Amino acid sequence: MKSFVWIGCFLLGCTFVPTFAQRFPVTDRSLDGLLHRTDLQAIVVAQADRNAQQLFPLLGSKDPAIRARTAFALASVQDTLAKPLLRALLKDPSAEVRADAAFALGQADDSTASSVMLMAFAQEGNTNVRIRLLEALGKKGSRGSLAEVAALVLPTGLQTAQAFSMARYGLRGHHHPKAVDKLAAALFAPNPELRSAAAYYFGRVRLTAAWAFAADRLRKAFDALNGNDPALMYLAAGLARLNDPQDLVRLRKASVSSTDWRIRYNALMALGSRIQEEAVQQAMLTSLRDGNEHVRMAAATVLMRTPTMAPSMGYDRRKGYFFQYPEDFRVSGLFLPLFAATEPSVIREWLMHSATTTEAKRIGLGALGRATDQASWEFLAQTTLIEDQAVATAAFEALAARWRQYKPDSTRAEAYFGVIRQALTRKKLPLSYAAVGFLADKRFKPFGSLTLLLRALQEAQLPNDLEVATEALSSLGKLGDQSAIPQIRAAVSHAHPAIREAAAIALQSLTGEKKAISPQSSPNQRPLDWAFLKKAGTTPVLRFETNRGVFHAHLLTEQAPQTVQTILQLVEEGRYNPNTWHRVVGNFVIQAGDIQQAGGFGGPDFSIRSEFTRIPYLRGTLGMASAGKDTEGSQFFVTHSMQPHLDGNYTAFGYVPERDWPVVDALLQGDTIKRITWARSTN
Repeated sequence: MKSFVWIGCFLLGCTFVPTFAQRFPVTDRSLDGLLHRTDLQAIVVAQADRNAQQLFPLLGSKDPAIRARTAFALASVQDTLAKPLLRALLKDPSAEVRADAAFALGQADDSTASSVMLMAFAQEGNTNVRIRLLEALGKKGSRGSLAEVAALVLPTGLQTAQAFSMARYGLRGHHHPKAVDKLAAALFAPNPELRSAAAYYFGRVRLTAAWAFAADRLRKAFDALNGNDPALMYLAAGLARLNDPQDLVRLRKASVSSTDWRIRYNALMALGSRIQEEAVQQAMLTSLRDGNEHVRMAAATVLMRTPTMAPSMGYDRRKGYFFQYPEDFRVSGLFLPLFAATEPSVIREWLMHSATTTEAKRIGLGALGRATDQASWEFLAQTTLIEDQAVATAAFEALAARWRQYKPDSTRAEAYFGVIRQALTRKKLPLSYAAVGFLADKRFKPFGSLTLLLRALQEAQLPNDLEVATEALSSLGKLGDQSAIPQIRAAVSHAHPAIREAAAIALQSLTGEKKAISPQSSPNQRPLDWAFLKKAGTTPVLRFETNRGVFHAHLLTEQAPQTVQTILQLVEEGRYNPNTWHRVVGNFVIQAGDIQQAGGFGGPDFSIRSEFTRIPYLRGTLGMASAGKDTEGSQFFVTHSMQPHLDGNYTAFGYVPERDWPVVDALLQGDTIKRITWARSTN
């Protein structure tokens, strides 16, 4: 992996030039001069147009930069006709071309290439190409090829890639004793990246039968590792699935002693499988005083899995955490459901007098959705009518949860339907999305749910209402009414790929018919502006001003030019000022960028293509949210820890440097972005 040194200066109020020594292995793809070469830019345009036929002849160019960029483009286009051409490129004289071809094969749906990739690996001398071949095998290799990958005896520089490859096989349900054996041995390796890659397998693979024979080695590694070793995050998750009492002590120790909040978080979540144990309960109670809010929320979440134990743990109106720490509403709010069965008035009172923020109200309304009394139903129904979309949507979702959970509510189907119909008339994206999803329930058919769904589909304005349209199609498929077939069949030919896919699934659900998806282009794409991108440079820097502090993100233009252009232009237009971190999942991601609704359903009035890059999802990677391939818009996320299962599935286009991770870690759901600005790179 390469090291980079980036120099950036912020345009507004800049009085210094910070230098960042880049130790983050963001990519192994070399710069190819994209911003200064019109021939390479034409390849990117064809990639954005999904024009594989225009790309294929370029694979035979005499210029290796053109061949490499074309192979890289085909990793995002993913045309099935490209497979034999990409296989042939594994013998290309240029290592850059071979690496991009291997990457593209890993993005193709082609397990038949396993033998070709293994043969290429045996003959390959370039480390980066071999890493990409191991990645491709892990993503798409056949079940039988796993044993051959596991049997490889590789130098230190390739062992981490081999471990990730075997872990990727495992995520696809392919396991082999040789692979498990090698991964278990790697837990004791001196290389921390190799240890984490091996631990990732045991933490992510849910089928413990595939690796249970190595459980004792997991325990020995857990006990031997430094208490702040990131590998412990994944080992904790693996030990939790074994559900063995002997692991309680080691997990408890990790939950309180590690200085890495992510390890404490995972250890607490792992202990949740044994919440009946008194020692586990005490660990959760101790962690409610942890200095990190993610950790406190993990403890509260686990405690809430057994609400019947609440009285014995002191959670009552006089001395419970909920009343002792009302300002810590994200944590204390998790205890609100304790009152749903017996004292729902406590929740309503909290909502009316103590919940002062949108996020607090969202939490309280979710708790009220567990109450069965009529007063709570009326409270929720009334709240769906208020002006605040986020709060109204939370109330509606609470009603939907109540409907699904409590059978007696089915006698009130007509009353529920009235709330759904009212929600749809408001034409607010989050409410409409929740409403059309609710209408999939066949118990609403007598009141006209089919009519409402067809109307919602017809009136959806794309791309703003994309989620509403796709959810309406999904509900039509589940509703099972044959009269909707003409409208669904028409949607299979829609201009937007997400609509086509949703319609095809709905049609198959209704008729059993498998419909081929047309490769038409998406509408409303912004054209690539090469003059703008040249001005931005190869590594522009974003500056995020949040209520928790400032952090920066470095973008890699050559990897994802359309994505970088889109984000920078939206920043220049001030579309993110202000914005909300609408989704935060502990030790996973923080997500923002909804420039219309602030609640996660909004985006710009255009869509952009997925750009699958050679940037791995490690700690601090910046990626694009999507509702499926080629549906990206304005929303982005930053990872708390490595997430290899996201590689090649979501556009990765930058990273947050290590020095700024504490700010990312501190951000919570409902926190705000005050302003984003950007500065061009110097190269």
